[in-house]
Amino acid sequence: MSSAAPLPQSRRTPVTPGGYRAIRVEYVLDSVDDDYRDVLIVKFIGTYAIGHAGSPDATYMQAMVRVGEMCFHPSAVVLDLSELSYQWGDDMEGVFGPDCPHAVAVRAVVVGPPSREAIGTLLFGVHSTTPATEHEGFFEDVDAAVAYVRRRIGEPRFRPPPNGEPLTEAQWLESREPYDMWEWLVYDVPNRRWSMNDWPRTDRASDRKLLLFAVACCRRMWHLMDGRSRRAVEAAERAADAGTPHEPGEAGSDASAAYRDALAAYDAAGERRQSPEASSLATATAAAWVHSPLHSITVAQECMSAAGDAQQFHDEAIAQTHLLRDIFGNPFRPAPDVTPWRTDDVVGLARRMYDGRQFDGMPELGAALRRAGCDDAAVLAHCGEDRPHVRGCWVVDLLLGKR
Repeated sequence: MSSAAPLPQSRRTPVTPGGYRAIRVEYVLDSVDDDYRDVLIVKFIGTYAIGHAGSPDATYMQAMVRVGEMCFHPSAVVLDLSELSYQWGDDMEGVFGPDCPHAVAVRAVVVGPPSREAIGTLLFGVHSTTPATEHEGFFEDVDAAVAYVRRRIGEPRFRPPPNGEPLTEAQWLESREPYDMWEWLVYDVPNRRWSMNDWPRTDRASDRKLLLFAVACCRRMWHLMDGRSRRAVEAAERAADAGTPHEPGEAGSDASAAYRDALAAYDAAGERRQSPEASSLATATAAAWVHSPLHSITVAQECMSAAGDAQQFHDEAIAQTHLLRDIFGNPFRPAPDVTPWRTDDVVGLARRMYDGRQFDGMPELGAALRRAGCDDAAVLAHCGEDRPHVRGCWVVDLLLGKR
């Protein structure tokens, strides 16, 4: 029997979790007398690696935040990135974005000159010049961030109320933030941006309506799209109506090619934000994702970026909230039974508007509904609204039996 080969000589070196990263972490606990609700400030100092090399940095930062949460049990967390140099590295959004695995819902982020612009592109789109501080919960001052989270500790939006619904009816009707509305429609959890993994779907938003929302956002940017991107949007619209699987198919391949070309043009132009190349890239990105219902908010955000400067971005966001209300109506109220009002005149008008994608006849539809005996205030008011209507409009869908 042969003897086992000797093991190679090994060595043992003391290590720390951050010892191999160019980032160090500091913890500060912000406390108030006679108040058990502490705020944990987690500060990262150093340089976030570029490109794929940034993924381990994201993992390390996520772990360090989680360690702080487990050790200090804070009621809120402030991520201080003011002294972190970040240009463009993979997975940074995992540190503070929807998919990060943190346990504490109430949080804010502090950015500084070394990271402000690049983090802004993660929040508002790769071509946007909108600063990160324009986003809710992002600040340049630690004191302001701490004050922000302290005001929100215990507020219903950041803690599940008894019915699990973070938005009130009034908030839905008045919101100027499409992301908040979309998230509440799709996921059966409170509106918390910090742990979206494995959230269950609601029955408030069908795949069809989510696709039509994405299509409507794209059609607002129709003048910026080339033929390939437009074909992808049209294919997604057909799939929504047919109820077929939402595969990108040939149109999706065209959209991917349009995206690659737009990206090359953007790079050739020197990555100039607020430029025709930037807007083309944003719309090409939107078209590349338009076939996926759960990426409809990504499509919406890219269309916001394509709109132009910060004010146009803001205006487009407001326009998208109107689209959501046009498509989904008021989800807090039961849909009326429209069966008694579905006369040939009413259904014919609704069908012609839907098929022709021409909704300027909504006032005429309202008049036809009144003649048919409709007395539902919400239905009649929606027909009379002086705002754009699109495929998926909740009144037209009800009359045509679509969901």
